[in-house]
Formats: sequence, C-alpha cells, structure tokens
Amino acid sequence: MATAESWDQVIAKEWRMLREASAEVSVEKFFRHAVTAYQVRMLNTQDVARIAVEMFGSPLEGAPYLGRKLLEKVGPRSHPPVGAAYALALLHGYGGPADIASANTLLDYLCSIDDVTKDTRGLALAMLADSYRLARGYDANPQKALKLYEQALENGFAAYLNLGLYWEGKWTAHDPAHKVPDKQKAIGYYRRGSVSSPKCAARLAALQAGKAGAPMAELVSA
Repeated sequence: MATAESWDQVIAKEWRMLREASAEVSVEKFFRHAVTAYQVRMLNTQDVARIAVEMFGSPLEGAPYLGRKLLEKVGPRSHPPVGAAYALALLHGYGGPADIASANTLLDYLCSIDDVTKDTRGLALAMLADSYRLARGYDANPQKALKLYEQALENGFAAYLNLGLYWEGKWTAHDPAHKVPDKQKAIGYYRRGSVSSPKCAARLAALQAGKAGAPMAELVSA
C-alpha cells in the first residue's frame, strides 16, 4: 500500500516539477501550496523569492503571473529578498505590466535600510546601478552607476564585467573625473571575474592580446 506523501514532500515534488516545466504540475495548486507553506514557516522569504523568479522564467501557462502574486501575498516591502524579486518583476514586466518608477523606488528603499542581507543589498545595488547606467527611469548618470556597481561588488554581487567595461571605455558616458579608458583597471576587474564569468575571461584574453574592445551588447543587467 502506497504511503501518503508528507506536506514537505508535496512542496518539494511540485517545486521540482515546476523547474522541469512538467505539464503534470498544476501551477495554481503549487501557488496555493507555496503561500500556505510560507504561512506555516516551511518556506522562508529566500525560498519565496527563488520560487517566484523561477516562475517568471517558466513556460508554464500562468506561472509568471502567479509568481508575481506570490510576492505580493508575502509582501515586497516587508521582506527584502521578496522586495528584490518584486523589483525585478516590475523592471521587466514579469507576470504583469512593467512599472519602472515603482521598481526604482523599491530598489532605493532596499539599498537604504539596515535590515537586509549582504546578498540582497548587493543585488538591489546592481539593479539600481543598471537603472542609472541605462537611463531606466532616471537621467543617465554614469558617476552614480559606477559608485553603485562598486558598492554592489563590496556586498558580494559579481559586477566585474560592467566595471571592466566601464574602464575599457565601453559605456556610452563616463565620469569626467576619471581618465577612461584605463586598460589596467579593466584587466584587474576581468581577472577577478574570470573564474566564474566566461565573458570576463573572454574580455581579459582580448585585452591581453591587444584585440578590439567588446561591443556595448556585452553590458549586462542585474
């Protein structure tokens, strides 16, 4: 006789099926289960944020929308990891309309509060840096973007590629206080990032070989 699955086994099974984009999983049922699991403290806010981001990228019908609703149920302003994931949804229109102004306001809030983990602060700083670099809801401000990427790096976010490209002179605008390009500074950032980033490794090799710089398309966004 088959043994009934425990509650945590059900959640783990449905979460795995979601990641695999299995047609057998009911996204609506998983959404309800995830909300309940959070309420009874089987899932923490990091789990909720991770689930929602996976739902944003899922091809299953309704998954992006319900991922956004999950974050709204838990409360973006109350829990920094959830807030960072919600800002991502607002920036890119996952699960609903984009709202750049609200996303930037939320990111600015996450960067300013004390009750936030280093990882979440680093991600929020990098996303806000993207907004200043890309003129996404703000006027382009390379000085502000550069400072925010540096702070993101200090908080554990691997901003090596964007910082390297800045010092290579690949941003469309630069801080007039800096002499750009600065090949040695660019190489330093690429070298640090090359262990985990193939793009950093490629830029490092290109610079050391004296080849032409990377196109703007290689700039990444958080």
